[in-house]
Amino acid sequence: MSPCKITKSKLRAALKKANWSGLAQIPETPKKKLDKKKITRMALKRALMKCNKVQHGKPQTKRKARHSIEMKEYAELEVAFLRAGNWRTKGIPYHYSWEVIKRDGKSFEGREFFINHDEESGLEMGKITQVYEKMIDGVRWLVAKVRIPESDFAKGFLERIENGLIRFVSSTHMFITDKSRQVRELTGDAISTVRQPEVTNARILSIDRHAEKKNGD
Repeated sequence: MSPCKITKSKLRAALKKANWSGLAQIPETPKKKLDKKKITRMALKRALMKCNKVQHGKPQTKRKARHSIEMKEYAELEVAFLRAGNWRTKGIPYHYSWEVIKRDGKSFEGREFFINHDEESGLEMGKITQVYEKMIDGVRWLVAKVRIPESDFAKGFLERIENGLIRFVSSTHMFITDKSRQVRELTGDAISTVRQPEVTNARILSIDRHAEKKNGD
């Protein structure tokens, strides 16, 4: 994405919102002066923040095949899905620092895990239960624990993972970037299996079948 361009119409809309929200209210007493420059700067900042918010990956909103079964017995996956580096969204590279990844990584906890990184055909298979840091071959990764129910619906998918036929993953998240394409904030939405990951070597590390029954959780 090219650096965000603030047009006059966008600035007018931001100023209108600033006035509506009380940022530009007329002072109650004559002693207080209305700082229009300050209000304009605040409105411009808000417009830039909104304009620089980017979606990485397709939001999983359509045709979800949600499992209704309780996860009394589940398979547990360990998934390495994000690390520092320059990663692309719609062909444009953005820089992810480890500081931002570590600070905001927990936002993925409680979110869905999908088979197929596609809003039209993606199937919800499980839940992200834990996100943490892990060193893999000398590189810090953001890693997730994922629980998938041991059900007929998920059986074929789990067997394909065990046999190495499904390996790679990608994350869906919103992020805010600056003009230099440095990611300043990110908010997790989902992790999905993919044929080729955007983040080099983002992958499923392991699978533990019948984990709850085995561990006696």
